[in-house]
Amino acid sequence: MVLLGCTIGSSLAPNIIIFICFSFIGGILGINISSIFVSEEVPARYRGKTIGLYTGIGMSSSILASYLFTFVGLSMDMWRYIYSTVCLSGLIIIIILWFKIRETNRFVYCKTSNRTHQSIFQVFQKKYLKILALSGLALFFTDWIYLTIKRYFVIFLKEERASLGFTEQLIGTWLIFIYMGSIIGYYLSGILADHLGRKKSIYINVVLYFIGSLVFLFFWDISLIFIGLFILNLTFAIYRLIVEILAVEFWPTELRGIGSGWAFVITSTSGIIGNFTMFFLVKNLGGWGNMFLVIGTICLIALAIVIYFIPETKQRIVEEIYSTEIEKKYET
Repeated sequence: MVLLGCTIGSSLAPNIIIFICFSFIGGILGINISSIFVSEEVPARYRGKTIGLYTGIGMSSSILASYLFTFVGLSMDMWRYIYSTVCLSGLIIIIILWFKIRETNRFVYCKTSNRTHQSIFQVFQKKYLKILALSGLALFFTDWIYLTIKRYFVIFLKEERASLGFTEQLIGTWLIFIYMGSIIGYYLSGILADHLGRKKSIYINVVLYFIGSLVFLFFWDISLIFIGLFILNLTFAIYRLIVEILAVEFWPTELRGIGSGWAFVITSTSGIIGNFTMFFLVKNLGGWGNMFLVIGTICLIALAIVIYFIPETKQRIVEEIYSTEIEKKYET
């Protein structure tokens, strides 16, 4: 609810400062509670598939978003009206569902055992610092990747590929096809995470994302450009969701919301830094395409390095993950 409320606020913001404030608040408080629910209620062998399934269903709304994008060119403020209307509808639906959702059994147990009243700074104990830093950095670099082609591809197409005749109507029509890649990617992410493993799935899709970026940036055929963008959406959806899964699996029940929340606080700084520096980087790197290639590649490499140091959690129950990776207790 907070995230949608902040999205409405940022879309109606009269200046960049207010926009950043709403974005920062949304990044801090708008954590993915659904992933926490799944990690505590769904058996380990189905955890990835379940998260991928409901995220893929949610991403189906992108088809509507693609259609609505065709109207953005009608006025300078049309995007504000569209964002606000859609988010307000989602906010109403979530408020209704809020009264229907019950607490997880693990949380109820912790609450009855008086273990839920934890300081928000408890995650900064020495034993938690490694996973907090790694999960936060993984999300940070993933969101920086989003701030390249995923976010600014329209500007790139209209400014650096203007000779190809890109318009809002043309891009919006193609986006219906392109966002199908994200929907498929979210479904696949859970299957791959549970069968290949979290880390291997991320590595494979980081490489495929890089290949897709090369197709998008260096080909001048419209069909190939959109095929490249389809690959980017497909692969980004896969490794982005798996990184998010890793951000919730290591924490004990009483700290899972706090720990993953702090990880997303680290993540939210990418948006702040990005909004202040992206146009500076575009100017100094010689254009949008160069910025996409340089910054995107650096972040892909950084993400792969960070993931290397995060333990594999494939089909492991959350209690066992916490015991072995945080408490360092091993069976003998």
